[in-house]
Amino acid sequence: MVSNTWGKFGALASVAYSQKESSEVGYNTIRWRQVANSNIGSGVDADTAAKIKAGQVWFARGNRYSMWNNEQERLGLTTAFQYRPSDDLKFALDIMHGKLENEGDEHHISTGGASSTAFGRLEEIKTIDNNGDIEAVYARFSNVVTRTENRSDLNSTTFDQVTFSTDWQATDKLGVVFQLGTSSSDYEQPRVDKVNLTRTGGTLTTDFTQDRFYGINTYDFDPAATAGWTVNDLYFREDYISNDFDNAKVDFDYALTDTSTLTFGANYKKFSNVGENREDAGYVQSRATPLNSGVKTINADVVNVFNHPNMAWLQADVDALQKFYGIHDLALGTDKIIQTNSYTVEEESSSLYSQYAWDGMLAGKPLRAMIGARYYKTDLTSIGVSKGLPVEISRDYSGVLPTLNLVYELEDDLLVRFGASKNLTRPSLSAISVSANVAQMTGSPGEVGKITVGNPNLQPFESVNFDLALEKYYEGVGSLSAAVFKKDIENFIVTEVTTMKYSDTGLPAALLPNGATIDSLFDVTSPQNSDKSAIKGAELAFQRDLDFLPEPFNQLGVIANYTWVDGTALYRNVQGTGKTQEKSFPGLSKNSYNLTFYYETDKFGARIAAAHRADYISVVEGGLRDEDERGFHATTFVDFSAFYQFSENLKFTVEGINLTNQREEQYSDSNDRPYNTTTSGRTYSAGFSYKF
Repeated sequence: MVSNTWGKFGALASVAYSQKESSEVGYNTIRWRQVANSNIGSGVDADTAAKIKAGQVWFARGNRYSMWNNEQERLGLTTAFQYRPSDDLKFALDIMHGKLENEGDEHHISTGGASSTAFGRLEEIKTIDNNGDIEAVYARFSNVVTRTENRSDLNSTTFDQVTFSTDWQATDKLGVVFQLGTSSSDYEQPRVDKVNLTRTGGTLTTDFTQDRFYGINTYDFDPAATAGWTVNDLYFREDYISNDFDNAKVDFDYALTDTSTLTFGANYKKFSNVGENREDAGYVQSRATPLNSGVKTINADVVNVFNHPNMAWLQADVDALQKFYGIHDLALGTDKIIQTNSYTVEEESSSLYSQYAWDGMLAGKPLRAMIGARYYKTDLTSIGVSKGLPVEISRDYSGVLPTLNLVYELEDDLLVRFGASKNLTRPSLSAISVSANVAQMTGSPGEVGKITVGNPNLQPFESVNFDLALEKYYEGVGSLSAAVFKKDIENFIVTEVTTMKYSDTGLPAALLPNGATIDSLFDVTSPQNSDKSAIKGAELAFQRDLDFLPEPFNQLGVIANYTWVDGTALYRNVQGTGKTQEKSFPGLSKNSYNLTFYYETDKFGARIAAAHRADYISVVEGGLRDEDERGFHATTFVDFSAFYQFSENLKFTVEGINLTNQREEQYSDSNDRPYNTTTSGRTYSAGFSYKF
């Protein structure tokens, strides 16, 4: 970063570049399912066999070891120009450019039997009674279908922004701020290439008894050997998303008296979101290839062995196999655009707002008050293809959002704060698009297909908020605060799933994945507005330099906060029962805390911090038969950082993130079945900075 001034003109420029490589490993079940199957060996007792035949036993699906690797490059450029012809007037021009590029690869070995379970033939099983559900926590299967997937991704985002602003103190009482800006963000994913290999035969044992949330797979064959593997399919995808944002606003600040101020203004915003998806699949199963058409057997030239921390397996070499079939780096033309998954959404929002601020006295104590309101109007246009026909949906909504804030000084260092407001959160533009995405990957026998659709009729969700806080300050070296809050929410957005025949979706048959017909069942997922809900909670926060301790401990300090939150939402058609249930608000941990200890001098400093979050629900997909909810277990992350100041200009820093190598466990269903467990390891960094 460099900056300078020349009289009334100033300029600043900065450049930032980073490169990072990361890996994440784990085990995934792709949920659990009750599978009815009569292919059962004599090693299974008659009672358990009868329950399996009746579809009363839950089996893990996927049984998948996975690794995700990513190489990230990031470049950021900023420039700022400022002209100040007088003390009362200044002009500024800010320009920003950023580019983020990710090149990733994924590696999986999974089961591909009925509903993605390990069936085959069941030879041995151990079950538990989990709150009335019978779960297979250990099972041995013969004649299994095993699949490996190798995926190669490339994506980039380019961001540009230009903002012009003026700050003018027109009179002693009137100030004016004007801002005009535009930005664009273009996402390109020119490569999503996948290759699946399949192997039928052999025995697999899945074991959840040693680690409930990290299964152990063992095979009676070598998954890394070439024998028995065939090419299942090759898949190509490209995604392009363009976002544009224009913004203009003007704010006025008028001092009515020495103790009161009136602020008012207007704001205009326009968002545009355009998305396009291209796909090509079906090779080698039902599509001819330029070379070696129909050949499914493999040789050592088109495969490699992938080493996961838990085991090694054979996978296709994406580049080599594509070259073998003559479809290397296949560029998808406009004829591969999936029209039902391409969309344009525009959102225009205008608002007028005003706020009155007043400083006064109440019972001999200072009182500060702010009361305001914002009027907004939003116009939406969603363009796409629905049921094979071009569709354009337009609508608008408007309202008023009031706010009130009070600060009462009981003492010079003791404050009471009260706030009341109404907020609006608009749906994401992608959620209100006219689009339908049909998953094209080849499924397992008996597997239900997946379709994701947008909902142009989504309403924004609103919240009425109340906050009350008491704050104590310690002579500039710390503070203690306690607060309570409540939020009443309407139209919160949840996900719902409806299972139907493909023929009932109105989508063209050309989008069907391999092996599916118009009579195949599909889970259709879409966002919907839910009923009223509420969140309430309390917070405690403490920060203090421990300067009262004897030297050298007087350089110690502590930062701590604790939050308790309780809130429920009403979910419809939970687990396909047609019934509604009250469950925790999505993303809401009932308990969370942060605790930091630090030691800091002008020359040296260090701190260690812990961040804890209790378990929480991530999503409830109404209509999904496999689970009534999905969420994450509690986590505690511990980080460390330190610095040493060699001189006024030269500084050394060191940092360690996730020192305990905390793993993230995602559960399926309120009966707490394992869904996905991953670890990403510890991260260490060290660096020098020099200031001229």
